[in-house]
Amino acid sequence: MKPFLLGQGVYSFVDGISPCPPSHLAATETSTFSVNPAYLSWKQQDHLIMSALLSSLSMEVLHLVVDCNTSHAI
Repeated sequence: MKPFLLGQGVYSFVDGISPCPPSHLAATETSTFSVNPAYLSWKQQDHLIMSALLSSLSMEVLHLVVDCNTSHAI
């Protein structure tokens, strides 16, 4: 799995080098918050990686990672 993730350029999600960006950004002129597009993109990529990781696990160990929320946690 590691060679595949390295080849796809996404191993940094798994080893923690690419942490999740903040989900919202504060507007400078107002006191409102907006959704961070970098967060949405990161979350989508991380879910794709999680899917690949989970599909590679056997049933015997799947229960150990069922509550993990990120590919780094897996």
